[in-house]
Amino acid sequence: MKKIIYLLAIVFAVSFTATVSSCGGDDDSVENSEGGNNDNGGDKPTSEPMSPEQQKIRLESAATAFMEEFDAANFEEVTNLAAYISDVYSDYEYDAIEEWGETCLEGMLDFVRTWNETETGSSWVDHYTYNEYTLLFKIASFKGDFVAKNGRWKRTDANYLSFTVKDENGADCVLKLTASGDTKKVYVGADEDWDWLGSQYDAGKYHYYYDIDIINNYIMLPSTINVTLYRGAEKMLDAVLNTDLAAMDDENFDLSRDKYNINAAFNFNGYSIVLNKMKYAPAGEGTEISYEIKHGNSNLLTFSASSELDVENDGFYGADNNNINISIMDAVQFKGYCSDVHRLATLLDEADQCYDNEAEFKECVRKMNKLIDVGLYYDHKNVKYASVQLEAFAYEDYWDELTYWSCTPVILFEEDGTSYSFEEFFNEKAFRNVIRAFERLIEDYDDIISDSMR
Repeated sequence: MKKIIYLLAIVFAVSFTATVSSCGGDDDSVENSEGGNNDNGGDKPTSEPMSPEQQKIRLESAATAFMEEFDAANFEEVTNLAAYISDVYSDYEYDAIEEWGETCLEGMLDFVRTWNETETGSSWVDHYTYNEYTLLFKIASFKGDFVAKNGRWKRTDANYLSFTVKDENGADCVLKLTASGDTKKVYVGADEDWDWLGSQYDAGKYHYYYDIDIINNYIMLPSTINVTLYRGAEKMLDAVLNTDLAAMDDENFDLSRDKYNINAAFNFNGYSIVLNKMKYAPAGEGTEISYEIKHGNSNLLTFSASSELDVENDGFYGADNNNINISIMDAVQFKGYCSDVHRLATLLDEADQCYDNEAEFKECVRKMNKLIDVGLYYDHKNVKYASVQLEAFAYEDYWDELTYWSCTPVILFEEDGTSYSFEEFFNEKAFRNVIRAFERLIEDYDDIISDSMR
């Protein structure tokens, strides 16, 4: 899964201003004196100017509307159903499920080899026994129709996997998983299970004995996986995952090495999450991710990011032309780019080393700002109302009374040229309505969960 981690690192590098509090962090970011490719427009506003205070109102309104879409009442039916099922069926005898699961796993676990190693110190010797296995999860092999009835789970053969219970009104609730299409063997990483066997003192040294199981995990991934939940005739959940197996060149595909292309859709209780694309390709071929969240016909959130990665043999060498675009409620957009992640990371390290030299530190910050172009937009218009930059500031050390330098993300407003740190702009007073709405939302969810558990 390292490639996904690399992509997320790039996303955070581009949008690091939301989380960075100083230049001395561990951000994976970088500089091009040309400033990278900016496909986001960003003309200065020539109409509809807004002051920082007016923009606070716009941002607060979008955030409040976003939270209102997640009204706790929308999930009361689901919460009550889950509580009922947990209360009624938690004591059912599940031997049939347990035996079936153990049989499936036993058939997928194969022993590979055993070897021994020792590590010797001046007064101790570690003895390691390694046992290597392969575990091949065959999703299509998980089949069976399980029904909860008369205090126990019963299984019958089926070409899918399903679990059926009845709700408080006697309607069948059926959770079903089906796999279809071609399959491909995919390596998803290894696990180690360490077991200390004991110790003894012999020939002037302490001997410690360990048994280590190494399990190499693979999945026989089908091209399509579908999960549904029905309550009577009502479909409460529908999720589908599609994988472009044709893009996976090798027979033994490795998520940490090889390219892939995935899309998915998740629909639940009127909400939908659509992963339009999750594409990874090493060596600068292009990496993209885009998804959207909707409630009914309302677009709650859309997100897209892309990068030209350079990754070889699990080594991350950099990423050029990194773009990100986030839209909330179709009202507020946050978009921009970072031209070179590796260079930005290098500059962050350099700034951390020259924190006591004002000229050198400010030069590092200047170079970092040339690598990023991140802005705030409204209503999908190509007019940048605010930019996010790094700004150097001096602070006095309490112990040695010397002056040092650090930096913080600031919001620079195009209309009047004023800038605010994130703490100054997103303060509790200006966004009190958002904070109160969030607190009420949490309380509402807590209430329905508490009520359902009574």
